[in-house]
Amino acid sequence: MTPHRLSTLPLPPYRFKKRENPHPTQHPDGHFRHMDKLTCPELAADNWRECKGYLFALDLFNHGYFWECHEVLEDLWFAVKPGTPVKHFLQAFIQCTVTHWQATCGRDSAARALLLRIPKHVEKAQGFRLGLSIADLFAATQAFVASPGSRPRPLDPK
Repeated sequence: MTPHRLSTLPLPPYRFKKRENPHPTQHPDGHFRHMDKLTCPELAADNWRECKGYLFALDLFNHGYFWECHEVLEDLWFAVKPGTPVKHFLQAFIQCTVTHWQATCGRDSAARALLLRIPKHVEKAQGFRLGLSIADLFAATQAFVASPGSRPRPLDPK
């Protein structure tokens, strides 16, 4: 079953895979090369539904565009204040997304190594939510890495 879309932005024409297609932001033909940054400097638990970048990141994750999701989340991450729960939430989300990407590319040891870096950000997020629990996403990411070939659980923000 295809997850419902949260944003109106079109999904990219391909899922980035190293050495198989252009890097989304670094290659001149990358599908995000000329896209405007989707930032929300005041991103908060009560306004995430108005953040186009965050909604697009959720869509990208749910449709298996893990590298692209990480790129969009990084733009959001750079725009928020350092040391805040939202910054740590986004850092953990980015690392979960890259872990999914590593696992789908067959880079199991890299995925497992990245899993070790996520808990400190989950803890520092202090239960902060942007429609979903980062602790639950981390648990789902661990389960995904432990079950090669499984399908990631779609994110269902509320």
